[in-house]
Parts: sequence; structure tokens; C-alpha cells
Amino acid sequence: MKSTPFTFWLAVVFLHLISCTTSAPTEDASHMTISDTFEIQGHRGARGYLPENSIPGFVLALEQGAEVLEFDLCVYRDSQLVVNHEPWLNKKICLDPQGNPIENEDDWKLFSMDMETIRGCDCGSLGNPRFPTQVKRSVSRPALWEVVQVAEMIRTKGDSAKVRYNIEIKFEEGGEGIYHPTAEQFASLVIGELLELGIYDRTTVQSFSAEVLEALHALDPKLSTSWLVEDDASAEEQLARLSFVPTVFSPDYSSLSADDIDYCHANGTKVIPWTVNDQADMISLIELGGDGIITDFPKELAVVVGEKRTETESL
Repeated sequence: MKSTPFTFWLAVVFLHLISCTTSAPTEDASHMTISDTFEIQGHRGARGYLPENSIPGFVLALEQGAEVLEFDLCVYRDSQLVVNHEPWLNKKICLDPQGNPIENEDDWKLFSMDMETIRGCDCGSLGNPRFPTQVKRSVSRPALWEVVQVAEMIRTKGDSAKVRYNIEIKFEEGGEGIYHPTAEQFASLVIGELLELGIYDRTTVQSFSAEVLEALHALDPKLSTSWLVEDDASAEEQLARLSFVPTVFSPDYSSLSADDIDYCHANGTKVIPWTVNDQADMISLIELGGDGIITDFPKELAVVVGEKRTETESL
């Protein structure tokens, strides 16, 4: 099974650029109850609408109002970065190069695969059982540079703003040499590519792994980092597990409290929870005073943010 050529997606983006323009209303910060820097982050692109971690999904997320693309990084055999959530191909959403179901995910570890084989696998035609609104489409997993090349052609918030990125290093404890390189090697590889691609200043690197975050900070203390957490310990307890203060604290939204946000802000850390897909939850989290939201439905979040700003401007 052949994946859609990368040049096709470049043509799609070109047609998008010449057929529409984007504009944003001027915000009066003095009347805002949410910051004008509040971030709308498209989780794995726009997973609620199109296959995750795919070029068309990223394009759609930006079209729908996402200012930040959130996605995952793994390493394939040639020590290069590929965009995928797990360090293997997920049998629930991917087919092998012949279009057959993947039976054993352990046979499809990205760290032992070349990019040609990865590109031959279809990770969109099956759809995603968790997202019935997602349109099925044949897509392959892109390299990091491909995502950036396409995204850099699309500007958000008018003609001058550029896309920002929130990328996660996928790291399995004990998985060195099996699913990925060491934490230090992985961190060095990511920092080097961010610099080479020219997106270092617009990128936050996140991870659930304290080992990875410590490696990133040791290599480059100025790098923007985000501490991903999924248990319900307080922000104070979570942040104490690191030897430094990360740029962003990113918890499961259901465990986030006003006290957590106050603590983070008092320590100079932004708060951007994941993964918020219900509009009522979006409104509640905005009113708590967070700095952004990661969502599978960037269009819905953009509507909520727009309405919230309109309400406060009319006060």
C-alpha cells in the first residue's frame, strides 16, 4: 500500500494559502479575563476530525484556530525523528504495507524500522474507535522535518505570527536500545533538529519522563520544557520531583485545581492541561486561569475562547 506523496500535501497547503486569509480581532488586554497569549493547542493535530499525527490533521488544526501543534516524537532506525504516539505502530489504527492488520505490535517497533517501511503503513483508513467523528483517510507517519515544512507555510493569528510547537519525547523506562536511544541521546537529537529546522525559539519539549526532562535541562537550560503528569498529586508535589522549574506544568485536566494554578504561577510556571474535549470543561478551565488547553477539537476550543473574550470585552 502506497502512502500519499509528501508533494501532494505541499500542494494542498499551497492551495489553502492562496484561497483564504486569516485575521484576528484586536484584543484589549485591559478587558480580558483570559490572557491574549492563551494557547489553543491541537492534540496530535485535530484528532477529533482527522487521523492523529498526520499532515492533513496538522493542516486542519491550524485552519481551525490552533496556534500550537502538539504531537509526539519517536526515533526510527536511522536515528531520525518520526511523528508517532507510541514507539511502535498501533494495531488499532495502522495497517501494514500490504494493507493487512498488524497482529503483533512488537514486530513493528519504530526503532528497528526504516522510514520507507514506516511510510508504507496506512495509519488512517481504519479510523479510531474512540473518535466516531474522525474522517477515515489513508495517511502515513511523517518525519518531524516534514511536519515543520508544511506547518511553516501556514501562519496563524494574521500574517506575521508563526506556528508554535509542543512536542513530546516518547520514552519507555528500560526501553533504551529497544524502543529508543538513551535519554541523553534522545534529548540531544531533538535539540539539534529544532535548531536545524529553525523552530527552537517556538518549541516546547514535553515528556512524562523526569529522566528525559533532566537530560534536556542539563544539555540546554534555556530550552522551554513541559512536565507532563497523569496522577492526581498536587502541582507542588509534582514539581518537586524535578531538580529545576519547567516552563510549563501539564497535568490531566481532571486533576487540576485553582490551588495548583496559583502555585505554578507563583513559581513562574505556565499551566496547560490535557486533553480537554468537552466545551463545559474548556470554559471551567479558562475561568480557573490556565494558560492554554490541549484538545482533540481545536475548532470547538477556538469558539469557546472567542466567545469568552467577546463576553469580557463587553463588560
